[in-house]
Formats: sequence, structure tokens, C-alpha cells
Amino acid sequence: MPQSTTCEITEGGKQKRISVTDALGLKDSQPNFRCIECHQRVRPHRRGKNGMAAHFEHLVWNAKCPLRQKRAA
Repeated sequence: MPQSTTCEITEGGKQKRISVTDALGLKDSQPNFRCIECHQRVRPHRRGKNGMAAHFEHLVWNAKCPLRQKRAA
């Protein structure tokens, strides 16, 4: 399953794409991160201790988005 490493934010009234690394730096200011495919809200995740790469995850699972994370079984 592909994972998103970029998202969209609105800055100065304009849409802008930023990397997960940049988003992690902004996380404390609580910007409105949006998926680049479905435009639903996402949140950034740091690289995991288990080796999982840094990525964005949807706040609400979206079955139609090609960048969705897997659902827990």
C-alpha cells in the first residue's frame, strides 16, 4: 500500500504542498494538513522504531483514497 510523504496546507490563502519532515516541524501549531489525493485531513507520523518510514495517515479511514493506510483487522 503506498504511503503519502507529502500533504497540502493552506498558507496565506494558497494551497501549498509540504513534506512529512516539514509537517512534523509544524505539528505543534496544529495546521490543517490535507491528503494530496482525497483532500481529507491527515496527520504526520515520525519514522517508526520498527523501520516504518515517516508518512501521513488519514484521521478518518477513506476506502476510496489510493493513499489510505491499511485498516486493522
